[in-house]
Amino acid sequence: MDKYESYKSSGVEWIGNIPINWIITKMKYGTQIVSSSIDKKEYEGYEKHLIIHYNDVIKNKKIYLNHITEFGYCNNSQFQSFKVLKGDIILTKDSMDIKNICDSSIVLDDLDNCVFGYHLYKLTSNKNKLISNFLYYFLNNKNTKNYFLVNSNGTTIIGVSKTSLENTPLILPPIYEQLQIVQFLDNKTELIDKLISTKERKITLLKEQRISLINQVVTKGLNPNVKMKDSGVEWIGEIPEHWVTLGFTKIIKIRHGYQFREYDFTDEGIKIVKITQLDKEGYLNLDNCSFINDNRLGEFERILIKENDVLMCLTGGTIGKIIKVGKVTEPLVQNYRVGHFSPLNKNISNDYVFWYMTSSLTTSQMFSEIRETGQPNIGMEDFGKMKVILPPLSEQIEIVKLLELKTKEIDDLVKLEQKKIDLLKEYRQSLISEVVTGKLKVTTDE
Repeated sequence: MDKYESYKSSGVEWIGNIPINWIITKMKYGTQIVSSSIDKKEYEGYEKHLIIHYNDVIKNKKIYLNHITEFGYCNNSQFQSFKVLKGDIILTKDSMDIKNICDSSIVLDDLDNCVFGYHLYKLTSNKNKLISNFLYYFLNNKNTKNYFLVNSNGTTIIGVSKTSLENTPLILPPIYEQLQIVQFLDNKTELIDKLISTKERKITLLKEQRISLINQVVTKGLNPNVKMKDSGVEWIGEIPEHWVTLGFTKIIKIRHGYQFREYDFTDEGIKIVKITQLDKEGYLNLDNCSFINDNRLGEFERILIKENDVLMCLTGGTIGKIIKVGKVTEPLVQNYRVGHFSPLNKNISNDYVFWYMTSSLTTSQMFSEIRETGQPNIGMEDFGKMKVILPPLSEQIEIVKLLELKTKEIDDLVKLEQKKIDLLKEYRQSLISEVVTGKLKVTTDE
């Protein structure tokens, strides 16, 4: 890679200088932009077609026929307007998540019976001026994405209007240079993506190792030579001879929170811990809390959350998400569908309760109960049917020490691999931005 011999001002601050033989124009002069009005409803006289929808674009940066699994319905006129062809760019026009505004995918298969749905734009390149693969990279460079964010509007649903998209600055290198850029970026991003994929697989294996470790020590203990016995529970198998199997609610206390209503909430005050505050990474996330008035603290002394408390989500799609609370510096009250779990007597370690509930022994029993009821909730009665394997307190303490040490080692490795992934993604973004805006020159032999 090298620099171009001479540059000129693009006239656009966020693009900066561009090679002297490149053109700066607007998106509407290089593409045809169409907004869809097709949904998934079936009307009389409408025909069934494969439909690219919002989630297809979010999940797949490059769309192939086997990615498309849903159907929409439209008449022939709509089909002609909203059909999708190979090389089309599908762009998200709005989202509840600001990170997903103007995410784009390029269609890489021939799609003879496919349309695109609500909340999406279709961009078809003028082939005399613009190669669709170059447009794909231009839309996915960080500077263009930032431009879309700055020009977005709305409150709950945030999006970019068709007029704003049409007037988005667009760089047009000569066609032969677009081809060189696309070839270069295809090769480089494929290599980067393979590295990212390898590290993601490593993270998956590390997380599986973590789960396996927890399951092993809370069912078999730390002594590989200990005498075993049948637990009396088929799916648990053998356990150390001196351990006991007891009913969950015989040794673990479950506390529900308070069912706050909309009229309870205030703009500031005491924070309420809802299931959304239980972060999937295992910590208490106090961003975006709801509040109740400070003067109501006395009403909720019983359900204040304290350091080292064990909390679990008891409803919805994140049932079983569990955390142990870190340092608490302010009053926090527990919402209804957040479960609080604690030992019922001094012979049970609170930390052991956390690790046991983190294991598959607990989650598999929970999901078994959910499948039987068909409801995405779990409560006191369900936990009452579950079992816990309990070692003596001294062994509980040793198990906790080992798990805290070994899981930290695994978690540190996961963080290291994730940091490498983040750096690769950052490099990928910077490379795309530098090349499509002409800051770096590429040739076909690179």
